[in-house]
Amino acid sequence: MEATQAFSLRHRDLIFIFIGIILIGFICFYEWDGEVTGCTVIHNAVLSDDRISQANLDEFQVMSRILESDSDLSSLIPLLSLKFNNGTQSDDKRQCKPKTKIVSIKIHKTGSTTLSAVVLRYAYRNRLRVAISSSDSKSGILRDQHDRLPLKANEVWATHGRYKPEILRQFTTEETFFVTTVREPFERFKSHFNFFRMGNVLRQNGDSTLRDYFTKPMYSKSRDLMSNYMLKYLGFPNNKTLFSDNNYVSDYIRKLDAEFHLLIPLEYFDQGLILTRRMLCWDISDIIYLKLRPQTSDTYSSLLQDNDPLVTKLFQEANSADYMLYNHFKSKFENIMNDQDGDFYDELSYFKNLLFQVGQLAIID
Repeated sequence: MEATQAFSLRHRDLIFIFIGIILIGFICFYEWDGEVTGCTVIHNAVLSDDRISQANLDEFQVMSRILESDSDLSSLIPLLSLKFNNGTQSDDKRQCKPKTKIVSIKIHKTGSTTLSAVVLRYAYRNRLRVAISSSDSKSGILRDQHDRLPLKANEVWATHGRYKPEILRQFTTEETFFVTTVREPFERFKSHFNFFRMGNVLRQNGDSTLRDYFTKPMYSKSRDLMSNYMLKYLGFPNNKTLFSDNNYVSDYIRKLDAEFHLLIPLEYFDQGLILTRRMLCWDISDIIYLKLRPQTSDTYSSLLQDNDPLVTKLFQEANSADYMLYNHFKSKFENIMNDQDGDFYDELSYFKNLLFQVGQLAIID
């Protein structure tokens, strides 16, 4: 009887350890096309336990339902002891030192909000200092009036804002890990088009289509703003002449390649998280994310169902620099994948299964 009780207590302890890991800023909202939102837990430049945003209340309610349910968590307990290369679940067995200086550049509708949410959760759990962009600050970084620590004390950058090395250099070092995500440009555009309800503008003018959007002069300003969107966010000069200069674009892409440790194509997002975990010496629990509120087909505007070859052609011509960016880093990432051993794919399989199990536990009726 005593042995049985002891086993039950250990079993229950492991369950609550896992739940504790999840509860600390863990649950993230998946928005229309699969981007996580609602995970920014910072209101000022320094993280503290009392600075959890209101948006996280719903996330904690999700986990409360799990706690109150009779869900069997025993299948998730191996998470606490499973070992893969470049990091384990227990500090006493770890073969490397976790890295805590990270810059994650967010680009709208590329999955980067999901990635940044993972980074911000890690910062929260490990009480790291998070730098936040500010257009009102001379340094470009938000400063608390009572904060007297130097900018170099900041460790993490994971908020929306264009890539500006001159600002980031104020606190980054040679140890800082730079990461972001990219996406097939037309898919990114369609997601952006829907998310910001841009189709409503076309509907105001009758039965307009995407062909109208890409051909009529009245939409030229919007087209200019949307063109080569990813490269603009990565700091490329907003100059039409330079965007059409393939040599200049290639040189800039090589510059990004040298400055970033990893650019993850959205279609390889889970693989990218595993690589990030290994390069940063994090644990598997540090990269878990939860898919809630996925985009459904009825959220797509009929404008995007045209499948008009002319629209595709016009878009590709107007976004040739973004295609150069995407194709370069997709090819590079696929080469990295080809070099991975069996241990990597064992971990990837385990990770996907773990995400599925966590998602099952968090289903809301």
